[in-house]
Amino acid sequence: MKLTFKLPDKKKEFINAQKSIDSNCMKYLNEFVPIAPTRYEKSGNLRDSLKNPEAGKLIYTARFSPHTYYDATTCKNRGNPKGTYLWFEAMKKHYKIRILAEAKKELNK
Repeated sequence: MKLTFKLPDKKKEFINAQKSIDSNCMKYLNEFVPIAPTRYEKSGNLRDSLKNPEAGKLIYTARFSPHTYYDATTCKNRGNPKGTYLWFEAMKKHYKIRILAEAKKELNK
């Protein structure tokens, strides 16, 4: 006798949960991104360069964004009181529970 169990298809719920995580991260990241350094032509270039090309990937396309992200010495907040280097880590520290709660809601639909 062969027993087979059919599990519910959760793929759609996982996709929606990942979309929720991505959109919430994009929303909350701006709070911690420093004002772009003077080497950018436009002061908001670093903040406006965030792209989400595929699920689970957030990429800053501005030319010096990796340098600004990791360099604590040149990343003074430049007018943004919460702006810091390693801004993704700072955002996770403050909003992790809220982001995961929203993702959990998507999984439980």
